[in-house]
Amino acid sequence: MCAPLAGALAWDAVGDARAQQCHDRRTATAHLVADPEPGGRGIARTRATVRWTAPEGGRRTDRVPVDDRLARGASVTVWIEADGSLTSALLGPAASRFDAAVAGLAVTGASPCSP
Repeated sequence: MCAPLAGALAWDAVGDARAQQCHDRRTATAHLVADPEPGGRGIARTRATVRWTAPEGGRRTDRVPVDDRLARGASVTVWIEADGSLTSALLGPAASRFDAAVAGLAVTGASPCSP
């Protein structure tokens, strides 16, 4: 009886974390500051410096992975936190469900409850 409850609570916690990420993260359009360095042989992605405007209006600059065929001035989408700092993209719905299921199973397997 305890394991299903623990699993359900873990499922809810992962869902709540994703909902918080959806609230806190957003996309922004960034522009390449310079042409990216060519990727290695057979590699079409490299890192390049981009600039974007944070929600409060300040300009931000950082390096992100981009297609090496892009040129200076090209637009790319970056994920940012509410303060304008770079972050990773949101997990898709399928990945979120997988994480929630794994968390639920991990908690139920590690939750010895007496009958």
